[in-house]
Amino acid sequence: MKSLILALPIVRGKEEEWRRFAQELQETYPREYEDLRRRLGVRTERVWLMQEVCGEVALAYAEAEAPEEVIRRLTASEEPFDTWFKEKLLELHGYDLDGPHPRPEPELVFAYGPRHFFQDRPGSP
Repeated sequence: MKSLILALPIVRGKEEEWRRFAQELQETYPREYEDLRRRLGVRTERVWLMQEVCGEVALAYAEAEAPEEVIRRLTASEEPFDTWFKEKLLELHGYDLDGPHPRPEPELVFAYGPRHFFQDRPGSP
């Protein structure tokens, strides 16, 4: 399984709305969100909220069969839930999936641990 990492700043003034969005995904739309992840090939997902000088940032980590395809599949999807999800990404993060592509992969600059752990990770040696 390969990994995908995204750092998505939250638009200033939208922090509380972002928290409600995260809660909606888990409580109101768990089946729809699970279906989206399945269609995108995402097996594991974790999201952290981090306070930075620039504001709050959502750090998203996912393991997927083909991480290079996750954003492409989401961009191409016209499913109603997926469209709503993409609108929320734009509204809350300013992340426009119809914008310039591809975004560069993060560069791994430091790794520690068993060598096999870092195989197939973005930027791994």
